This record gives sequence, structure tokens and C-alpha cells, in this order.
Amino acid sequence: MLFRILTFVLGCFLLASPFVYGEIKPTPPSLEHVKEVEEVARDHKKKAKAPKKTYEDPQYRAAYAFKIAAVKHLYLDRNISPGSVDLHAKYQYQDTLSKNPDQVYGKRFAIHWKGSADHDIPELIVRLELRGLKGNAPTKKTIDFTYRNWVVGSRWTEFDLVGDEYKEFGQLTAWHATVIADGQVVARKKSILWE
Repeated sequence: MLFRILTFVLGCFLLASPFVYGEIKPTPPSLEHVKEVEEVARDHKKKAKAPKKTYEDPQYRAAYAFKIAAVKHLYLDRNISPGSVDLHAKYQYQDTLSKNPDQVYGKRFAIHWKGSADHDIPELIVRLELRGLKGNAPTKKTIDFTYRNWVVGSRWTEFDLVGDEYKEFGQLTAWHATVIADGQVVARKKSILWE
């Protein structure tokens, strides 16, 4: 036991001794390395001193990431239903309604959109503009849906055009969907016939 303790102490002494390894001197940094470190430190100080931008600042334009993924429109029957949950049956029913306008009670517009901003948007508007024809007369309709304090997410926003309102509008010819945040358009999607 004593032998083990002496061996351990002697080993520690030899490992820590400058006689074994010689004196270890750090290598001085190169002049280029010193300049590079100083430059990074200077850049970091500049960034740290920059005033924080706020939503109220008129010079500030927030980064938005919005997209309208899809716009669908489906015929509705008297029960305000586009048809079955089964997709195949639903599209067959839609085909039947398109061929029989007397059975159509309205249209449902569904806008799938997603987005985020780096601040709360006090008022985010999803707008759908419609153009149509009733006889030979052009018709227009604008529908807005407002969200309060929006930050991030994905949604389906639905608008129903039914009853007398649908009959007065006439046949749909073109549509234009937009997402408006802080008074500026951040995403849009339109039909082929929209000019």
C-alpha cells in the first residue's frame, strides 16, 4: 500500500515538473490574428450600440413571411353544403351542381394562407375581390375578414356568398385574394383572368 502511494506521488511530481516537459511558453499570436479579433470586437460593439427598432418607428419595416397556398371555390346547395366529406363524392356533387344552376344556392370561397411577422400585427386583413357577370353587366364584390394581434400561423379563411347576394352577383369570372398587414399587401394570389 505504501508503495502505491509513493508511486502515485512520484508520478504526480514528475508530470508537473518542468524537468520532464521543459517550460511551456505560449506562442505569441500573429499580428493578423490580433487585427482580426479587434475587428470582430469592433463590429460587435457597433451592433450592440445600434438603437432597437420598434413597431412605432416610421423608418422600420418588419420582415414578413406570408403566403397564400390555395384559393378554392365550391358551389353550395340549399343546405349550405358543398357535398360529402369523401373527396370523390364531393367533386361528383360539385359537377352535378355546376350543370344544374337552379340547385345552386351560393358559393363558398376558402383561402388557405400562412404567415409570420417579427411583431404582433394589430390588424391583419384577408381580402377577396370578385368579378363577375350578370347578363352583360359586370359585377364586383370585395369581402374582408380581419384578424387581431396576429403573429404566426396557418389558416383556412372561408367566405360564403349565398342567397340573393349570390344571385345579384351573377357568374364568377375572376378572383383576387390578398393578405394585408400594417396597411401593405404581404401576399397575393389571383385567378388567370384577373388583370
